[in-house]
Amino acid sequence: TEPTNTSAPTIELDAQGGIHAVYPRYVIGGAFYAYCSGNCETAEDLSVVEFETDGTVHNAMLALDRAGHPRVLLSTMSKVYYASCDSNCATQANWETSQILDHNGDREVTGEAFAVDPDGNPRFLMHTYRAYLGIGQKPRHSWYLACDGDCLDPASWNESQIANQTWEGTHLRYD
Repeated sequence: TEPTNTSAPTIELDAQGGIHAVYPRYVIGGAFYAYCSGNCETAEDLSVVEFETDGTVHNAMLALDRAGHPRVLLSTMSKVYYASCDSNCATQANWETSQILDHNGDREVTGEAFAVDPDGNPRFLMHTYRAYLGIGQKPRHSWYLACDGDCLDPASWNESQIANQTWEGTHLRYD
């Protein structure tokens, strides 16, 4: 991978001490997933795969299922992408990525709003886009989005409005 500027990583550790990270490419779109096993000692031990997006990724989020498989949610100004991998995730070809939502810039995902439930199903929170100085502000709402299978298909995601407020910078966790 050619050197590039990145920002705001999300990092998770799996049960074997492996380090998983996802981080957006700065400004020009796309993001990276990186993995290093529990005995990570040098830069050569790190593997990186790349995700392409239409637009700059404002929020790159990562969650691991119970088996340690990475799940990624990428939020741009107008679209949301979901990516998953179930084996040898250091290899680009083993990742599946899909644009699951095109909200035309009306919504955003902020904070650590992405998680995987105890059954391994991805979930996230999003809210109405916050307009600069309130100019052209759309009605304020927050939504919970969930998928229980075939999550690369946008039609598999269910959306529920959960508030008539903008819940920004949210954290979604399951224990």
